[in-house]
Formats: sequence, structure tokens, C-alpha cells
Amino acid sequence: MIELAYESNKTLAEKALVNWADIGSSSGWISEESLQSLLSKVKWTSGAVEELSALVSKPEIETRHFDWWVSNRNRRHVAASVLKVIGSDHLSKARPHRAAHIYEQALIIAPHVAEYARMELRPIMSMQINVELASLYYRYREIDPDGRKFKDLERKLFDEKAMHYAERDLESIHRSHTILGLIYAERGQWTSSWRPANAIFQLEHALGTAKKLESNDIRNFKPLPHLLRHLAEGYKAINKNKEAYATYFEAALGYLDLDSLKQAEGSFKDAICLFSEGGISRAPNEKSIKRIIDVRKQIDLITADHFRPESADYIRTTKQIEKLFTSTSLGLDPSYIKRQYFKVLSDLGDKANQFGAIREALYFHTTALEVIKDEKVLSSMDDVVRLDKIKNTVIRNIEIDDSEKIISMEPNLENNPNYAGGEFWWLNIPSESQPIQIGASSDFLFAGKIINRICKEPTLSALDFKASVQKGKVTLYQDHESLEVMQLATSLIKSVHGVKEVTIKIKEK
Repeated sequence: MIELAYESNKTLAEKALVNWADIGSSSGWISEESLQSLLSKVKWTSGAVEELSALVSKPEIETRHFDWWVSNRNRRHVAASVLKVIGSDHLSKARPHRAAHIYEQALIIAPHVAEYARMELRPIMSMQINVELASLYYRYREIDPDGRKFKDLERKLFDEKAMHYAERDLESIHRSHTILGLIYAERGQWTSSWRPANAIFQLEHALGTAKKLESNDIRNFKPLPHLLRHLAEGYKAINKNKEAYATYFEAALGYLDLDSLKQAEGSFKDAICLFSEGGISRAPNEKSIKRIIDVRKQIDLITADHFRPESADYIRTTKQIEKLFTSTSLGLDPSYIKRQYFKVLSDLGDKANQFGAIREALYFHTTALEVIKDEKVLSSMDDVVRLDKIKNTVIRNIEIDDSEKIISMEPNLENNPNYAGGEFWWLNIPSESQPIQIGASSDFLFAGKIINRICKEPTLSALDFKASVQKGKVTLYQDHESLEVMQLATSLIKSVHGVKEVTIKIKEK
């Protein structure tokens, strides 16, 4: 279709081709075959197709021969992404020399790190390629036998870091320290005669800069457990066991934020192993981390019996979990506890839905929404998926006007009138150039609160109810004709802050 569109609108067709290459490279499926299946023999007068074909089929060609695909930073980003995919394919086929050359060409094309500040929601390709290249130089010494290529790469990275410090660009400073830290960590270079040329120095500064960024602006929050784990391994390697013990625990907390339970448990066990060697005082949050890991692991073990009232394993409000996450004895940051509580409740709601326990799903999902609504950040893309699942549970029972505008992701969603009065969260993915804003509409929040309050009221929770919400106005359709029940339902809904009007209608039999 793209080649047909080219005959009528060349500019639009070229834009579509860039988008196709962008999606293909980010998904990892771009290849000669996929390119050939896209394009017919229709003659394009621009260099777009010819150069893209060269990028895919002859990636070793020098980048100085390209013109169209290097004419602006977006095209350069996509071209570098394409080369990275092709290079990775060669590496998977045991062709490290070719992969290294292709990565080198991709690095020449890729936009500079600073350019990504003006490119919304783009992974920083130069950062990824630098780490890949350094890894190849280390793992395949024949590619760089005298170490000259690595030295050139290292010098360039330090020059860039110095420039970022001169510009006081904290985000770029953080990325520079991160790249160098990861490169040195793979090499096991924990100490050095020149102080900055080791992983511990760079990782400490990367993490310190990240904390400074977050303190300046909450939208910069991002868990970095992989950096913490590398740092813990570095401390352990140089016999700084006390520091390694504490850092492994920090990594475990970060992995829980990113929903990486196996890695969280692994880091926790590594910390315990260090403690067992002696000479370390027990961390005050050790038991808290273990309890959270255990609770989250147990969700996978839940069966249908847990949602049957006659079963000894029946769970309805999970008082033990509520007690755990509302207790002040955990000794962890309150926002962190709420993020974990949100994940647990949402995942319990998924389990309830899986086994057809609709009432329990409503309770867990809407309680999860209550827990997270006043927070300012989410910690993983899994949390966005959780919000979407909560939305699906809610709209099964309450019809929301303009249901396609309940949850959205945009860089600046707070300026969208469809989300006026709603809630917003920031999600910062380390590889992306900018944080993403997730928004939930005010009617969705009203609906969630209404369902949650009805679920918690024994007189109403057993009833089959349907309702609708439109711009803060609520209509409740109820089978039960008791005046007392109607009054109770009306009172509960009116108590939800922001609800403008409540109408109760008896459903026709």
C-alpha cells in the first residue's frame, strides 16, 4: 500500500515508510524479506527506498553514502535502530565481526544523546549501541586486539560526560555515568589507578545523579535495580560486604517495583548470604522486604478455592495483606508501600476474574485504584496494564460516557480537557528520552469509588447492580426495590467527592 500511495502523495508515503521501519526495528522483525514483501517494483524517485534497502541488505556500507535517511534526527534515529537490529541478527548467527562493524556504522548515524531531549518517547539509540559495542570489544578480543577501538570509545564517552557537566545537564550526566558503569561492570573493572575508570565510581555517580534528578522533579523517578545489583557485586568483589549487603536489598526493592520477582528474590538471597558470613549488622528492613516478596509470590499460587465462601482458604478482603501494607512497622517509604499494595491488590483482582469471582474482582481492583490514585508515579509498564485491567472490571458494571477516553498515555496529558479533574501518574523508563504521563478520567475514578463503597457495604454488596456515570452525574439501576436499600445506595454514592447528582432507577423486569 505504501508504494501505491507514493504515486499520489510522495511525502505521506515517505512518512509511512519511516514509521514502518521504526515499528519494524523497535519490534525486531525488520529484514530483507519484510522489506521485499512491503515494496513492489514501483519506482521511487527519492532515496528513501534505495537507502533503506542498503541499510537492511548491505549494512556494512559506509554511512557517508547515505543522504535521505540522515537528513533529520528522526530519520537518523530510525536508521540507527534498523542497523542495530541487523547487527544483533548477525551476532545471533555468530558473526561478531560483522555485528561490530554494523554497530559502528549505526553509532555514526544515531542522534547525539542531547538531541533526544527534543524527540518525544524515543529510546536513546546511541546509549544502547555504545554499551553493545563495548561488550563486543571485550567478549571478542580479536575484534579489538590492541584495545584501540575501546580506548577511542572510552575517550569519546568521557569527553561527552565532561561536556554534560559543563552544561549542567543532569539527565545526560546520569546517562553518561550509566553507560560507563555498565561497560566497566561487564569487564569486572571495579577499581582503577585513575579513579573514574571503574564501575563502582561510575555506578555510584549514576545512582547519585538519579536521586538528585528525582528530588528536583518527581517525574524523574525511576527504579534502577540493575545498576544497584552491579554496584553490590562490585562492593562484594572488593570485600566491602557491609555496603554490598545494603545495596543488594536496595536492588531487591527496585526489582519489586519493576515486577521482576525472581531478580528481587535473587538479590535478597545474595544479601542474606553475605550476612551469614558474619561481621554485618542485620538491616532493619530485611523482614519487610521478605514479607513483600512472599506475598507477591503467593498470588501465583491462588486457586479457585480461595474465592469460594465455603472453602477454608476463602479470601474476601484479605485482612492480613491489608494489615501488612497499612502497618507503620514496615519501615519503608510510604509511596513505595502504596505502589506494592496497588500491585498486590490489582493482581488479586486478576486472579478473581480468572476464576469467575466477580465480586472479589470488583473489590480488589477498585481498592487498588483507591490506593494508587493519589500517588504521582508508577514504576513499570506492568502498572499501566494493571490500570487497563481495572478499567475493564469497572466498566463491566458501570457504564462510563466516552469509554475510549478513560485511560491514556501522552507526554502532557494534564492539558487534555478529556482528563480534567482526573488523576495523573508519571512513568519514567530508563531507556526513553522523556517520562510518559498516564491519565485516568474523573468519571472512571468516580465509578471505581462507587463500586468500592458498594462492595464494602454488606447490605449492597450481594446485590446485582448496574450504573452509569456521565460528567460526574450518576445513575444507579437497581433490581432491589427496598426504600432503605435505595437510600443507603444514594447516600454512599453522594459521599464520593465530586459526584454532582445521583439518580436511582429500578430496572424494568
